[in-house]
Amino acid sequence: MSAAGSMLTPLGVQVSKDVALQAVRAAQAALGLLRPPPPALPLASVRGQPAPKVVAALGLGCDSSAILARWLTNPSSRDFALDDLVVITAMTGQEWPVTRLLVEEHLLPLMAAAGVRFIQVARRGPRQADGIDILSDTRSPDRLQLVGAWTLAHEMFAGATVPQTAGDRLCSVDCTKSDLTKDGLSIRD
Repeated sequence: MSAAGSMLTPLGVQVSKDVALQAVRAAQAALGLLRPPPPALPLASVRGQPAPKVVAALGLGCDSSAILARWLTNPSSRDFALDDLVVITAMTGQEWPVTRLLVEEHLLPLMAAAGVRFIQVARRGPRQADGIDILSDTRSPDRLQLVGAWTLAHEMFAGATVPQTAGDRLCSVDCTKSDLTKDGLSIRD
């Protein structure tokens, strides 16, 4: 068996590539990574809109959520009209269920009431060249689309690592801002 057609186990025993891929698919299925992504809008639907004047990255954490809530409820906290604001969330596919609950219960109603444009994106694959999918683009958001075609778990599984839970969270940078900023968006966060 050639080296290209097999993989070594940690004990040095060769396993066929098919057996290894079957094991990977079984593990991905067990982790819920093989579910189909929600239908995605083509990127052209975003580009067909006027260029946003203010773009905010909503990372679904405390800081960006608090800033957005303040902007939505306190006009003196911002120097722009809410009509000029576009909020973007780059979905990693690994959010806690309570995050969805809190954002859908508290932030999305505020955004919908103000008519703020909310765009949810996710990576299409492991490379930047694969592009990004628009999971949702609306001024009346009511649901988070948490999972796209390529998730942080795919990235971590392929790299044989686990997500960071503290510090700079460099594990998710490929799933979030780098894809957005390469498209020429200037993001406030």
